[in-house]
Amino acid sequence: MSHSSLCHCPSRRFTMQSMRAASYESLSGILSPIETLDLSNETGVIIRPLHSSILGEKHCFEVIHSGGSQCFGCASAAERDTWIDNLRRTVQPNKDNCERVENMLSLWVNEAKDLPTRKKYFCEVHLDSSLYARTTSKANTEKLFWGEHFEFNNLPQVGELTLHVFRDEDRKRKDVSALGSLTIPLAEVTGRQHVEKWYPINVHPLQKGKIASPTVRVNLRYQNIKVLPMIHYKEFAEYITCNYMPLCTVLEPSLKVKDKEEVASALVHILQCTSKAKVTVPPSNI
Repeated sequence: MSHSSLCHCPSRRFTMQSMRAASYESLSGILSPIETLDLSNETGVIIRPLHSSILGEKHCFEVIHSGGSQCFGCASAAERDTWIDNLRRTVQPNKDNCERVENMLSLWVNEAKDLPTRKKYFCEVHLDSSLYARTTSKANTEKLFWGEHFEFNNLPQVGELTLHVFRDEDRKRKDVSALGSLTIPLAEVTGRQHVEKWYPINVHPLQKGKIASPTVRVNLRYQNIKVLPMIHYKEFAEYITCNYMPLCTVLEPSLKVKDKEEVASALVHILQCTSKAKVTVPPSNI
């Protein structure tokens, strides 16, 4: 793979100040930072895509290992995903032949009520105290609405989601702290269906008395998918590849719209893996 479009961001702690800008180093030299990574003897390595809101750049990923963490930027989502897959196979070369559990989270941060008006607010998404994304900043006029969707796949085992609510004007301060936060145990939202609720914000002690009892409407679903060794799916993949048209004809009348979307997505993924369908990469904002 060409390294000309891969950039390196030095290890950093993701504070409010460091999120706004990233210092990138070109990898077009003889030895690139990605080549200096030796993950062969590492255990517990986390390799994850970074949401564009973290560094202000698209198509980035982070490698967290015993020596610290490093962030890299790619030219496209496809290139980033290829790097992530290759690095994960370096850490676990026998991945496809092992039984494993894949964790994924679908999250909608929708709206908030009872926060002071005429101010701008944004939220940070943390999983087990690690920052994964932030919403855009929205003004609280008649209604404070974000309506932003986040998808996190290939997660490590995590136990809780915390949403921190910030006032935008506080972002420039060095000692910035959240107005409040809410924490959701992921065991409560694990399953096939999304859970949508108004969650109360635990207001920071310094803000109590200034703010009423604000709430945030969140829609989320956490899943633990058990994946068997690849050999167990061989006959199923062959059947789908040869019979996808009659299968769709039979299933189509009996499925709800949402179920149709999930089945269609799964079928396309299988056909891409068996080279029956061409892989196309849609624009990504991550």
